[in-house]
Amino acid sequence: MLGQHLTLTRPLAILDIETTGSDIAKARVMQFGMELHYPNTTEVKTYKTLVNPNGEPVHPKAMEAHGITPFIIEHGCAKCWETRESHPHETCEKFWPVPTFADIAGRLHSGLVGCDFGGYHLRAFDLPVLEAEFSRVGLVFDWRSAYILDALRLWQIMESRTLTDAVARFAGRELQDAHDALADVIGTRDALIGQLATWPGLPRDLRALHDLQWPKNPDAIDNEGKFVFIDGVACMNFGKHKGEPMHACIGYLQWMLTKDFSPEIKHLCQNAVDGTFPTRGTLPFG
Repeated sequence: MLGQHLTLTRPLAILDIETTGSDIAKARVMQFGMELHYPNTTEVKTYKTLVNPNGEPVHPKAMEAHGITPFIIEHGCAKCWETRESHPHETCEKFWPVPTFADIAGRLHSGLVGCDFGGYHLRAFDLPVLEAEFSRVGLVFDWRSAYILDALRLWQIMESRTLTDAVARFAGRELQDAHDALADVIGTRDALIGQLATWPGLPRDLRALHDLQWPKNPDAIDNEGKFVFIDGVACMNFGKHKGEPMHACIGYLQWMLTKDFSPEIKHLCQNAVDGTFPTRGTLPFG
């Protein structure tokens, strides 16, 4: 058990969530799973449930990833996903209607008080999303005072990912003259060849590879995601005016023109100040 490999002074909650999308500000929890490990014992408690996102639309890519559909939320069991008619069965005797986050928030919050946390990429996503969900129901989720064990972060620390490491792993040789520009170019080329050979499932089309590495928000207006379409309206996507229509933020856009933003962003700002706002089907420099 995990407790045999760690010195725990408080309960350790290993948790994961599935959500409606990847935008932390908008994401709603659709499934919550957790193991609780305790100090000085091999006892482990587990908990999982589907969660009704309360009408928040589910991004198609999120649905494709976790498979939780509106039908399952409305008609499925919170524990096993099967419909009421399928119960009882060997793994789930009772049908549990899918609760909203508000329905479980009090009990979940009480269970997490005083815990440390473990997971995968949870400091950047899972914990902030949970903090936002608790805040919506008037509860403060103070995860920042906890110790955090993140499998992704440990991996990054313990297995260095310098160019020298990449060449050794994927090209099977030592990188000579590291930090000489051309030597690094050749090393990068060889590492890329090795990666494509190692992972044959990777797409071979450069655009597809680009999209795999940097998936673009389909509602993004610019390459940086500073502006997005919300219900077809061009809106701010950062700062104090996030979520507000561009046409309501002309003063802020004028201020942006005086600051160190990219040419693309300034082009969009200038157009907006002049009364021309992005519409779907148009390009920033079109």
